[in-house]
Amino acid sequence: MVAPVLQLSPEQAYALTAVHAILFVGSLYVGRRTDLPRDHPRAIKARIGRVLGAIALSVVLTAWVAHQYRAHSDWTGAATFRALLHQGGFTNHNWPVALAWGLGSILTLFAGPLYVDYLAVRHQPRWPIVVARHWAEDLSTLVGWRNLVLAPLFEEAVFRGLVVPLWLNAGLSLPMTVFASPVFFGLSKSRATIGIVGAG
Repeated sequence: MVAPVLQLSPEQAYALTAVHAILFVGSLYVGRRTDLPRDHPRAIKARIGRVLGAIALSVVLTAWVAHQYRAHSDWTGAATFRALLHQGGFTNHNWPVALAWGLGSILTLFAGPLYVDYLAVRHQPRWPIVVARHWAEDLSTLVGWRNLVLAPLFEEAVFRGLVVPLWLNAGLSLPMTVFASPVFFGLSKSRATIGIVGAG
């Protein structure tokens, strides 16, 4: 006998997105050592480990939910996980293109800072070299890697790679998913914003 196929509701998808946000942001603060500054290499490495653990937990949770509330009755076991990866943009049949699209979407996040860098140095002779040197200096530190590579990659993995399949399986439209799901990410960053504003 085939089990009935349950449909994930939009409210359930929103709640699971909130759980992902809480896991992601909570991993940044749970178990942190208050005697080390945020930019200390040990603090950065510990945070990266905790975030990776939170992402792994979110992947398991999303895979379980996708299996329980599957949109297709043939989604069982590994097939559910493959479908989840596919909906999250991770495909094996055309992975170079999928990787390029994913990295392209992450790079668009840097369009503003890149333009500001350009405005700051455009009147200097050889400004491309100045900008390249600035970015190379940033990427030569663990803080730079955290800020410019790992944080955007981790955020995209959770808030695009995991949330998008949940919302699509809940029957939400692609435009709604693309434009509304970042709201949860923005809410998850509110504590950091309050801390920055409070610090003056």
